Amino acid sequence: MTQDDGPDSQPVQADDSKAYAKIQIINNSKSSILFKVKTTNIKNYMVRPNADLIKPSGKVTVKIQTQQNVNASTPTLKKDRFLVQLTKLDEAPTAQITPD
Repeated sequence: MTQDDGPDSQPVQADDSKAYAKIQIINNSKSSILFKVKTTNIKNYMVRPNADLIKPSGKVTVKIQTQQNVNASTPTLKKDRFLVQLTKLDEAPTAQITPD
């Protein structure tokens, strides 16, 4: 399981005074994985998808974007943190996985 820092990775960018970034999570294992993205300030960000299942050799792109009331120059953005949690599944899930 890796985060791709290759040519498709994008640093934080500004678009119409909103800041956003994209990260790609790649599953290099032979098992499915679940991931969830958490932040220290959930009111300031929209993360899509914020949780999902990634099949073996699969990948997913996650977009993190500031909300309407927050722009790229908001001083508190530098203090906010993100955490990507991953867990390996030994078996295929029997129930539908739904994000929060």
